[in-house]
Amino acid sequence: RTTVAACFLSAAIMLAASAALRLSLAAAAAPAPMEAERYPILRWAPAEVSFFAGHVADTSAGLTRSFMHAVFKVGPRDVLSANITGGAHLSLDDGPYFPAAPLMFERHLTRDPDGVGLQIWNAYYEALHMPKHGLQEEGDEGGAQVFAGLPSKICVKVWMADLSTGENNQLQATCASFAQYALPRVPAGPMLTELSTDYSAATALCSDATGKCRANVHLVLWATAGPYPLDSLGASVQFQFDGGDWETGTAMYEQHFDARTALVPASYDADAHLAHAMQADYDRIFPQPRGPRVPPLPGRVCYRVRFYNTVTGENVPLAGGDEGCMAVCHTLHEFAKPYCPGSMT
Repeated sequence: RTTVAACFLSAAIMLAASAALRLSLAAAAAPAPMEAERYPILRWAPAEVSFFAGHVADTSAGLTRSFMHAVFKVGPRDVLSANITGGAHLSLDDGPYFPAAPLMFERHLTRDPDGVGLQIWNAYYEALHMPKHGLQEEGDEGGAQVFAGLPSKICVKVWMADLSTGENNQLQATCASFAQYALPRVPAGPMLTELSTDYSAATALCSDATGKCRANVHLVLWATAGPYPLDSLGASVQFQFDGGDWETGTAMYEQHFDARTALVPASYDADAHLAHAMQADYDRIFPQPRGPRVPPLPGRVCYRVRFYNTVTGENVPLAGGDEGCMAVCHTLHEFAKPYCPGSMT
């Protein structure tokens, strides 16, 4: 009996060991569970469409304008929250980090493929460099002289906080090299403008939890400065919802330049001509409409945009006419994807 009991005990030990081994192997083969993202969720936008850094030189004057524009996404627990704040720090050529200019909320709401609702923000940098070695010298057609001594790399890191919940988070630093653009002065001509139908968006959304709604419009624009490429540009904008009163929005330069072939006349050198990237926005929070006599959420918004050169005083309307319109989305769409397709007129 002792021998039989010993055999049963030995078999039981072997079975238990085999089961433990199978569990161990299964655990090793299974992917580790993903750690839940911390609120507010922070993600960099795709760099190819939202992270720009460069030096733009007026080679005839030796003047250089440096810029950086980095877009990131913020996902608070309530995507409509207006109680989001934060800051950024920058580093040039791996030097010490220093505080950046205040962050900018782009009045733009979107979502990622995983369904997370997100606010679009950006961090930026700009500096103007006066000639260090006089005007461009003969034989320096590429403008290398005006880039001498300028940084070649910029890094940015961001932190954000939700004042409603007390939660905070930070993004790991991301970096980019400064591109170099040597621009000759172009032939005299009017300012040229363009609206992006790919990145412009309008939304009106409500939160049952808070009983509040938020309406946003974000227009992505480009404008040329005329014969002096580094002249500072400004813009003004008005918005009208569903045929109501016109309201004033905000418009600004986005701290970067883009190559826009659609804005280059035949007399320009397309490889050496850039347009100022700009935006025009609207943001309003209001009580959630309730009851049969309360007007529904706005379904259409019209806009009027004018651009002006702060140096020459020239001002022009947005290309295509003094006024345009677009549908207002009542759901969130993915970043850089068509918003309410076919809505731009």
